[in-house]
Amino acid sequence: MSKRKKRSRGSSKPGKIPSVQAVTPAARRRLPLVPLLLLVIASAILLGLWWNARAPVAPVQNVPQRVEGSAAAAPATTATTPAATPAPADYIGRDACAGCHAQEDKLWQGSHHDLAMQEANAATVLGDFSDATFDYYGITSRFFQRDGSFFINTDGPDGKLTDYPIKYTFGVSPLQQYLVEFPGGRLQALPLAWDTRTAAAGGQRWFHLYPDDRIEHTDQLHWTGPYQNWNLQCAACHSTNLTKGYDAGTNSYDTRFSELNVSCEACHGPGSRHAEWAAEASPPYSADADNGLVVQLHSRWDEAWKFPAADARIARRNTPADAAVTNVCAACHARRSTISETVTPGAPLADSHRLAMLTPPQYHADGQIRDEVYVWGSFLQSRMYQQGVTCMDCHEPHSTKLRVQGNALCSRCHDSGQFDTAQHHFHDPGTPGAACVNCHMPTQNYMLVDARRDHSIRLPRPDLSQTLGSPNACNQCHTEKDSAWAAAALDSWHGTGWRARPHYGNTLNAAETEGFRAAPALLLLAQDDSM
Repeated sequence: MSKRKKRSRGSSKPGKIPSVQAVTPAARRRLPLVPLLLLVIASAILLGLWWNARAPVAPVQNVPQRVEGSAAAAPATTATTPAATPAPADYIGRDACAGCHAQEDKLWQGSHHDLAMQEANAATVLGDFSDATFDYYGITSRFFQRDGSFFINTDGPDGKLTDYPIKYTFGVSPLQQYLVEFPGGRLQALPLAWDTRTAAAGGQRWFHLYPDDRIEHTDQLHWTGPYQNWNLQCAACHSTNLTKGYDAGTNSYDTRFSELNVSCEACHGPGSRHAEWAAEASPPYSADADNGLVVQLHSRWDEAWKFPAADARIARRNTPADAAVTNVCAACHARRSTISETVTPGAPLADSHRLAMLTPPQYHADGQIRDEVYVWGSFLQSRMYQQGVTCMDCHEPHSTKLRVQGNALCSRCHDSGQFDTAQHHFHDPGTPGAACVNCHMPTQNYMLVDARRDHSIRLPRPDLSQTLGSPNACNQCHTEKDSAWAAAALDSWHGTGWRARPHYGNTLNAAETEGFRAAPALLLLAQDDSM
């Protein structure tokens, strides 16, 4: 995905240096301390959340080796003879998995993971390449076909209009981008994307990802520059078993992958030892046996959640899921930069990546998403995560679709008689205001058309909008009203006690606006285990 915020997985936002404003002597004295305190607190919050999430991935055990020849068995291993270390597992490809896992493979086909990246051809290209044109600050780009291939005529690294063949498609919904091959092993993502939504929804059109910014060929944000480079910015999460292969001496890439898209082994790890086990094993299979998988992804989503009593309103997980379940998803669904290319699927994310903190401008002061941060940092803030909910409890991992549509997804764990009623949401049934996610997981658009939900799954707090300037779910629907109106509505439903609920956003905002006076509250927040 070639967008300005996408590059921030691996780098800071480039741009013009902001003008220096006048600083009073008092403010100058507090500047060094306050940002430091804020960074310490924000780091402590995310580190604490990460530490709670951190659990060692089950080690790969030895797989019994087949003994060649039946006449003489291998001597027994003694205490003084260490067992042979099995060879590292290799990537064997989806076809080897599909033979035994046909149902999962069928779910995966056509998923966003399957279509994450494809070779450009008549079956995969969704955009209009029938001599369509698009104007952007005086540059007219043209999309056309020639000899069965797809081309764009647009400004290149020298600013001149040039014909470029489309090598790959990138993504599929709600937009599709296109990759162009350049010397040095580079693939570059075009800034002109095809809106794949229906015409009625405003789609079926070309659009520029930076419509308000004039980005010329000399700008590093230009589509031929480093911030739109697939090898560096995008490839690791859109392909399987990727090695970037950058050579600093030649400033070139020899990027390799075992599969073009996000396939089985992107999440389950290399499968050769599992395939060896499957060739020898026979049912019934023991859940505790070493099946040769690099990572175990047991969530028990369909049986782990139980209502502890007949009158209980919220279900509880009876046994925790494998920590690797969330870690596998977080590796791509988090804002982070890469420290090491050696990544074991399911391992704690901080082992191989530098994580984005819950600080501006990535997040609002109350922790809501602001910049493109994906979902992991938000989800760690949620009460759902603290109670043991994993990605797989709500999302079917092979199809990437929700397990159940609408409020029925939430009522699997939240009693519908208590929560899916007008007495709870105060909206007419069947209206947008009655949908759980619209109040607790409001959306924000990225890449102009991609509406993504905030996974912190929070209670609406229009009162914080008044003090912190953060958004709230109420006014996202009721755009003609202000936050004071929304807060008054909550007062009429619940009384005013909800306003007294403590929130770390007030403390973090004070650090930004009140300087040293916020230090005592920041220190208390750092020591608050509940946060």
